[in-house]
Amino acid sequence: MRITSSMMGDQFLRGSNRALSLVNKYNLQVASGKRLTSIADDPASTTAVLRARTKLSSLADYQSNISTASSYMKEVEAAVSDLDELLQDVYGEVISALSGGKTKEDLRAIAEQVRVLRDEVVAIGNQSIGTSYLFGGYNFTGTITDTDKKAPFVVDEVNGHLYYNQINLSLYSWYDEYTNYTRLMDLYFHNPDKDANSLKEIVDAFDPSGFSDAYSKRQGELAYQSLTSLILAGENALYSARQCDIDLMDPLYQNFEQLFIGGVDAEGNEFEGLKSLRDRLFNELSKELRGDHILATDPDIKTTPDGSIDYAYYEERGIKVYTADDMDEFENKFDAQKVKDLFEELYTLIGDTGDVYKTSAESLAGHIRENKLGMGTEDDLVLKIDEESKKRPTIPVGLNQDAAYTVNGIELLGEGRHNVYHVLDKIYRILSPEDETRKIDEKELSLAISTLQEAQSNVLTKLTEIGASQNRLTLLSNRIDSTKRNYNLLRSNAEEVDLAEASINLATAQTVYNAALAGGAQILRTSLIDYLR
Repeated sequence: MRITSSMMGDQFLRGSNRALSLVNKYNLQVASGKRLTSIADDPASTTAVLRARTKLSSLADYQSNISTASSYMKEVEAAVSDLDELLQDVYGEVISALSGGKTKEDLRAIAEQVRVLRDEVVAIGNQSIGTSYLFGGYNFTGTITDTDKKAPFVVDEVNGHLYYNQINLSLYSWYDEYTNYTRLMDLYFHNPDKDANSLKEIVDAFDPSGFSDAYSKRQGELAYQSLTSLILAGENALYSARQCDIDLMDPLYQNFEQLFIGGVDAEGNEFEGLKSLRDRLFNELSKELRGDHILATDPDIKTTPDGSIDYAYYEERGIKVYTADDMDEFENKFDAQKVKDLFEELYTLIGDTGDVYKTSAESLAGHIRENKLGMGTEDDLVLKIDEESKKRPTIPVGLNQDAAYTVNGIELLGEGRHNVYHVLDKIYRILSPEDETRKIDEKELSLAISTLQEAQSNVLTKLTEIGASQNRLTLLSNRIDSTKRNYNLLRSNAEEVDLAEASINLATAQTVYNAALAGGAQILRTSLIDYLR
């Protein structure tokens, strides 16, 4: 086979190009630090690198989300801590009000301080970070109505009700108060868990013929206390119903109210209410005991031989003899039978099982549920509050993993009678009664303290949950950092070049290329003229 100069030249060019291509490849590796410059270099490694880059990109997004969530949670923690401190301040004010020795001016000052702290609760609920409300649930930027923009928490200037995202939280709080007070009425009337301390147990066991006057009086005093507590609970239930915007002329409200203040029955006859009956019971219990006594008309009375009453005998034994002239005094002493008669009147008014007041209370409760809370309709307030309480914004922090980065307003303040704003509003109302001549209701204020402590306990629980969420975010961040290191190592092993090896390969490729150029120069120097010579 004849080898021509053209063939030799072509072969030289192909070889030199291959050598130059290697020089270029290793030069790019040294310059970029990357082993792969195209998919063709190593398809399997290139695929692994692309997967690692995709994973690292998503991890970077998750890490950014965790950082955002942590920032929000720090703000949330600060706000909830402020709320906890606020409740501690209110607790101190209420204890001060109950400590005694306070003038009306002092109580007004305490009430004003509670009012300021109550309004501060709304400010905490409307805190924002940037342009987003922290506790607005899904309502990040406020509610826009016509040309107005409203924060998540708004207080109605007319009735003082608290709204959250246009949901009347106070309405449900007062309804919850109503049901709680009617439950307390039931406990004061008949509490099977307590021995002879509720009204029904005392009344049913009351026996003037079998008890001494002293014991009957003590039992009557216990019944009076239970009846007073029952009436107080009923009055508070009526007050709570009025805060639900009940029409005061509504027959259901009237029926329940008249059980306490009296009224006119269906036949037009006036009847006495529980408050008047309680006052009569108090008057009877305020009377002195008759002590050991005997009536002058008693056929068994001891007489002297001449047939007259033996006063000396009874005087020696400390027994009072009531004659016809002493009957006015006798009638003005404590009479257990009169107490028994009052108990019978009590049962006539409310029923021996309390069914009369229970029916009236439940009828009014049903009216509030149906006409004010809209239960069973598309405007069901309780259902709206339940749905709103579940609206907790979350952010992706991993594959199929979301993390809440705040709490909604209902979680923050609570609902029903344990709603923080409602608790403080109730305390303010107790400390500043509508009738300024009335003393503050210390018993009701004491009950409010218990509710305040429960609300504060809920806030502390929420703080604990927030701390747990922050710990979870920290763990997720650490886990992502570890995963990022693993994927960076995987990408580095597949993509990055060993610079020492690449440098040697480059030097070798350059030497080969230079040798190819030198050999090619020798080949290309020979031509046809050289043969003709």
